[in-house]
Parts: sequence; C-alpha cells; structure tokens
Amino acid sequence: MGIYAIRRSLYIIPTVVGVAFIVYCIMSLTPGDPGRLLLGLSADQSAVDAMNEELGYNRPFFIRFFDYLANLAQGDLGVSYRTRTSFTGDLFSRLPVTLTLGLWALAVSTIIGVLIGVLAAVKQGSALDVQSTVTALLFASVPTFFVGLLLIYVFAVTLHWLPASGVSSPAGYILPVLTLTAGTVAVVMRFARTTMLDAIRQDYVRTARAKGASEARTILKHTLKNALIPIITLVGVSFGAVVGGSVIVENIFNLPGVGNYLLVAIRAKDMPIVLSCTVVLAVFFCIVMLLVDILHAVVDPRVRQRYQNRRQA
Repeated sequence: MGIYAIRRSLYIIPTVVGVAFIVYCIMSLTPGDPGRLLLGLSADQSAVDAMNEELGYNRPFFIRFFDYLANLAQGDLGVSYRTRTSFTGDLFSRLPVTLTLGLWALAVSTIIGVLIGVLAAVKQGSALDVQSTVTALLFASVPTFFVGLLLIYVFAVTLHWLPASGVSSPAGYILPVLTLTAGTVAVVMRFARTTMLDAIRQDYVRTARAKGASEARTILKHTLKNALIPIITLVGVSFGAVVGGSVIVENIFNLPGVGNYLLVAIRAKDMPIVLSCTVVLAVFFCIVMLLVDILHAVVDPRVRQRYQNRRQA
C-alpha cells in the first residue's frame, strides 16, 4: 500500500500543472489587463503600459507561465499585482476559514445524507422514503446562492438568531455550512439510497436472511458495508463541489476565506493570485481523492487483491 500511495501521489504533479495551465489560458484570453484594472479607465495608456511592464504582464505567453512554474517549484507562490503582498502570507490567514467551512459542510452532508439514504432504502415506499426523496429533489434543484440568501433573511434578518456575515464567532459558520450542505446532502442521500437498494437485492443478503440472521444484523453487517464502498468515492468527489461552492458562499456571507480571495483576484485579473489559489485548491482535492482511493482499498479486499496481482505480474 505504501508504494501504491507514492505512485498515486506522483499523479498530483501533472494534474495540478494541467489545471494551472487551463486557468492561465482562460485568464489570458479574457479581455483587459491588470495595468488598466489597477489604474482605472481614465489612466493614460503610457502609464498602463508602464504598469504592465513593471508587473511582467507584457512578456510572452509561455514565458510567463513557465516562469510561474519555475517559481512554484521553488516554493514561491507569487506576489499579488493588486496589493503587492506575498500570496503565502495571505493564504495562511485565509485557509483556516475555507477549511473549517468545507470540512464541516462535508462532514454534515455525509452523515445526514448517508443516514437518511440508508433509512429510506430500508423503509422503501414508506412516508419517510417519499418525504426524503421529495426534499432531496427540492434542495438539489435550488441554486446555492438562493439558499444562502433565504437563510440570511429567515435566521439573520427576521429572527436575529445568527449573524449574516463574518466569522467573528463560531456561530458565523452555521449559515454558510447549512448553505453548502443543502445541495451536497441531497446528492449523497439519493446515492446512498440507490446503493443500499442494490445491496439489499443481492443474493448474499437473501442467504443471510434465509439462515435466520436478524434484520438489523443483515443491514449493518452484510448490506451497509458493501454499500459504503461507492459512497466513499462519492464523498471524495463531493469535496470538489464543496470547494467550488465555497467561492460563492464566502462571497455571500463575506467570509475572509480563499474562495472570496480568489473571486476578488479574478475581478482584478490578478494572475499570480488566481493561479496560486487554483493550485492550492487543486492540491487539496487531489490529496482528498488519494485518501479516498486508499480508504477504498482498505474497505474493499478486491481492490487490494487486484493491486497485489498487478505487482506480482
């Protein structure tokens, strides 16, 4: 497993470089330049050109990208065009907010989604199954920003129970976490229900019941363990959706996280910050997927056996 983990870790490098290049191309092809955005529409063109020259924005397309990669390999994540501050310093002050928000949203959506999905599958056709299905479809179809604005109106503006913005206290995370959880929990619940129904219909479950195993033992020991394997993969993929959603949620609730920082950098065409935010988020996503693959191999003996057979071949 150690060699497998090392080999999988090496895949992170080309993945991150590919993601950075795609973002770099998109940012380069969009109209505008940082000099004009920084100095304003009324600034002289000569001053704008001088600013772009000072920032290095006038250099050739590929030279700028390869220079960024060379600096990245040395641990230099660049300096903001806009604030002239190091990205590393800004990252360490903002990353805890994004990680707290993302991990809480992922944990809450996974626990609630799997629990309700399993109960809906076990009680297929019951009122619980119907209500959970309708609720999941409702949450999955409502845009994230609308859920956030609705929660602010109800719990912050009308009831005055929770703050509408900022994270000066732990209560500030509740509404953003609920907003991020709403869409993800619906997906996890529907997927958990489907995989549980597939597992319940397998022959080994019928055999366990025919041998006299109790319903609780059949569900917990024979069904749930096998149903959890694809759910683990889904949870890893959901982390990407949570990270993407955090950009919107941090903006709605004015949270000082990486997502909000990235959005401001995109508006200002602050290329070093956009690329570095993308690289950091891509690395986190790759690490989560690596952990999912390792956990998948730990839970499913067939995956371990395939890897051992590949090594012996």
